[in-house]
Amino acid sequence: MRIMAFLLTCTLLYGSEIDDIIKNIASKRSILTESQIAATADAFEKQKIVADNNETNKTVAPKLELKAILDGQALVNDKWLKVGDVIHGYKLSQIGAKSVMVTGKKESKTLYIFKGGK
Repeated sequence: MRIMAFLLTCTLLYGSEIDDIIKNIASKRSILTESQIAATADAFEKQKIVADNNETNKTVAPKLELKAILDGQALVNDKWLKVGDVIHGYKLSQIGAKSVMVTGKKESKTLYIFKGGK
């Protein structure tokens, strides 16, 4: 009985506000198109912006760090990859015993497990 009295009181006091809230929820909202979604940047990809001596900004590619090689896979930047996988725009093209080769659009890099390589 108390619950019914409470609900009735709430309805009488806040009834018009509830109707307004429901109308706002039901109103048509603008949504993103597929092309707008595709054009957005990846919020999880880290990019560093540094200023050079000429005070202009340029984007520096993220550092690729080889941490382990095991069972035909390489651990690069905490992500296990196999030949053909891509990370930060570089395709893993070769896995060796102590190093891997990654190939980008303009350059290839060899990553070593140990500093100094080999």
